Amino acid sequence: MESDSPIEPPVIYQHPLAYLLGLDGVALLHAFAGDHDREFTTTRFDEIRALLDFLEELGDGVTVEAISTEEGYSSWAEGYAMLSWLTKPRT
Repeated sequence: MESDSPIEPPVIYQHPLAYLLGLDGVALLHAFAGDHDREFTTTRFDEIRALLDFLEELGDGVTVEAISTEEGYSSWAEGYAMLSWLTKPRT
């Protein structure tokens, strides 16, 4: 049975802790592959423990609607161009 309602755009849940843990996860994958030593790995474990202890302070995160690459680019491109112009060395 088909629905007459339009398809809803996907909703993304974003939490800063998920992002930070993901970065540590990538670092740990590199360590697992041999790019780093034991000290590096155990330091990442310590960072992850500290981040998890900070969960309450980071809040609930946010939900946002997914946008296309073109929409994302156009939302920041103008500001980026202005920033580039402002930071350009003057002679």
